[in-house]
Amino acid sequence: MKISESVHLSYHQDLQIQRGIDRDQKPVLLIGLAIQTDPDGMTPIEEAIDNSGTIRELYDTWAGRWVLIHNTVLHMDFSGLFGCFYCRLDDGLWISSSVALLSTLTQTPPPKEIDIADLDMNWYPPPSSRHPDIRSLIPSQTIDIESGEIIPRPMFTDVHMSLTEVEAKETLQNALLTGIKQVASMGNVHIALSSGYDSRLILAAAKAAEIPAKTYTMVKKNRWPFFLGDTPYTSLVNKGDMVLPELISNHVGIDHHWIEQGTYDPEKLRLFDQHTYRQTGENDRIYFSFGQWDWVAENDYVLLGQVAGMGACYYYKFFSEPGPVISKRLLLNHFGLDTNAWQRPAVEEYVDWVAHHNAVFNEKVDWRDRLYLEQRLGGWASALQQGMDLIPGHKVHLFNTQQFICALLCIPAEKRVHKQFVQELISQMAPHLNDFPYNPKDPMMYKIKKIMINMSRNTSGQNIRLITRKIRNIFG
Repeated sequence: MKISESVHLSYHQDLQIQRGIDRDQKPVLLIGLAIQTDPDGMTPIEEAIDNSGTIRELYDTWAGRWVLIHNTVLHMDFSGLFGCFYCRLDDGLWISSSVALLSTLTQTPPPKEIDIADLDMNWYPPPSSRHPDIRSLIPSQTIDIESGEIIPRPMFTDVHMSLTEVEAKETLQNALLTGIKQVASMGNVHIALSSGYDSRLILAAAKAAEIPAKTYTMVKKNRWPFFLGDTPYTSLVNKGDMVLPELISNHVGIDHHWIEQGTYDPEKLRLFDQHTYRQTGENDRIYFSFGQWDWVAENDYVLLGQVAGMGACYYYKFFSEPGPVISKRLLLNHFGLDTNAWQRPAVEEYVDWVAHHNAVFNEKVDWRDRLYLEQRLGGWASALQQGMDLIPGHKVHLFNTQQFICALLCIPAEKRVHKQFVQELISQMAPHLNDFPYNPKDPMMYKIKKIMINMSRNTSGQNIRLITRKIRNIFG
């Protein structure tokens, strides 16, 4: 597709593309799935076409995964889940959501493949990627697709960050109800359900909105590594996640499905790793290789909850120093990034970028929340979502809007850290969902078995193998 005399777009036939001309006669191109969560708003593409003036103030209520090109500037969804990578070559600037595709244009070989899931920083931190010649756009950045200039965009503005607790919870509830109704109007709604808070919040919104929905849970088993041969295995699972989802869903009259493992297909694993350029090592990679995503149809919309981690004060327990300024020293020490660590240059560059961004916009957001958004979501979650594009249907993140995330951060930290506000929202939308415990502790013997399996996965040597065989006989 020709965008201008010097810019062309190549895209997969299944990727949603919408385009038009705004009131100022500037071209607009919306790539991916954007969902309106403002009950009074038009569709995203209609809003973009109706726009006159600064477009970055327009899309604060658009959920999903998308990229918007307005005139010559590219904007990502708020958390950067769609992903935007770029490299500068002799024939110009190349931009893509796929590092794997961009890597075919370069002459530099990729670094040695590593098991990224085993690292403390289990992602390639923006602005880096796994390939040394390819860079990642940070969520607080936009890029001019003709000149390659990186431009900061406001994220945590005073307008969005000045809500009272009551206003914040009202904003969250209205956005969820509006967004889930929009999704239900497009196709079949499936909710990934665990024993935790975030997925239950989505289920509560579905009940309150009175839309048809189903829930599902991927079946995981805590398996000893020496039983598995060369087949990959998922992370360890809590017992509650393998028991409660069906009880919770049926309690409010919604069908639940357990998705069992099928036969392992190494070709599927190879395809997933090729597609993601091995930038993720998360469980969905394993689910895909065992056929646990084969049930999804083209008209299915799967609602996921990773972005809601923004409301849990995740990094507060690791870093006690609040404020808008990132402590480079604390960050490098926490992730064990010494002078030889390959992630260190990217992390240092990210810290410098935040200092520049703060100088431009002077936003008061806590750096620990910004870190979660721009690294945990913009790096870790984005890579995973790109891999899930191999799966039919649509994977939807209703929490992924500027308005929603900023509203989360307007709730007092003491209510966020233990997800008290989630229970309060659920009590307003579907109170019976609070009848079940959240993330219940494992029974003692189950917990001991998990500890032993984890030890056997992370140690080596003949003596350890002999010990784990004995433990296997005791605990099954």
